[in-house]
Order: sequence, then C-alpha cells, then structure tokens
Amino acid sequence: MKFIIIPMFFLFFSLQLRSQELSSAYYHVHAGIEQDILPYFLKGFNISAWAGMKNTRLRFNYAQANTPKFWMADGIVKERIAATQVAVDFFLKKDFKGFWFGPGLGHWQTSLMTEQQEKRNFPGIVFSAGSGYNWNFYKGFYLSPYIAGHMRISGTKNIEMGTLHYRPSLMFPEISLKLGWKF
Repeated sequence: MKFIIIPMFFLFFSLQLRSQELSSAYYHVHAGIEQDILPYFLKGFNISAWAGMKNTRLRFNYAQANTPKFWMADGIVKERIAATQVAVDFFLKKDFKGFWFGPGLGHWQTSLMTEQQEKRNFPGIVFSAGSGYNWNFYKGFYLSPYIAGHMRISGTKNIEMGTLHYRPSLMFPEISLKLGWKF
C-alpha cells in the first residue's frame, strides 16, 4: 500500500506546483499520468505519474504482472512481480516531445509457485535503462513506444524450494507502448 501512496503524494504535490506560477516560464512544472499496456497483457496493472521541468521529468511507477511462461524456469508454474520504480527521463526536445532516454531504480517483490504448490517470495533491487519516443496526438495525450532493459543488482541468490533450485534471471528485456496525458 505504501508503494501506491508515495507516488500519489508526489503526483498531487506536483499538481499544486503546477498551479503556482514561478517567476519564469523556463521553470514551469508539468505533470502527467501514463498507462503501460504490457502489464495488462500479463494479467496485471500499472500506475504511473510524472512531474518535470524543461526537458527532464521524474517518473514514479507501480506495476504488477505475471512472467510469461516461456520466460519462467522449469518447475515454476507462476511467477508474479510487483515493481515500484523511480526513473529520470531526459528529452531531446522541449515540452516532453520526441525521443527520450533515462535510467531508473526500483524494488521488485517476486512471488513464485512451484508445480508442488510451494510458494516463496523474495525482494530485489533493479536498475533499469530505457528509451522511447513521445508522439503527441491530441491536446496533451501522447503515445510512447519504448524499449527497456532491467538488471537485478540484488535478489540474485539461488532459492531452494523443495527439490527445485531456482536462480532469478539477472536481465529482463521489455518492449511496450504507453498511453499518456500531460496536464
């Protein structure tokens, strides 16, 4: 629950900042929300909000999704990831349009279930790097196809589950499409 409350606090705080005019339009704060379609295809969901100035934004994400069967290790019948992430996105054009890239850092809580119905949860810290393109199509609404790579920097030790020896994947590729709205 705290992983949802913290990003929402920053979203509402950023909206308050946006309502206050600063001394220069150069420092005008923008905010927005995004929905990533990938978690919905993987029986999950996504919550994402961002705030930024000039060509840089700070983005908060919370997502849950099941790992696709082709990516799961033998003996695992269900793997669900709950991910909380903070990312910094840099845009080459102003007004958060066009090409963007940036790093992120997140906490992933992974839940596993074996064929014998044994369950195990374990945390991990994940570094991410991604890039995409924001295409504005109507009054602040935009589409953003993107690609990202996620690398575990903790939570990589072997996990014993009965006779099964599970080792979490070190790298995760991702390709998806976001629908967003800039206020």
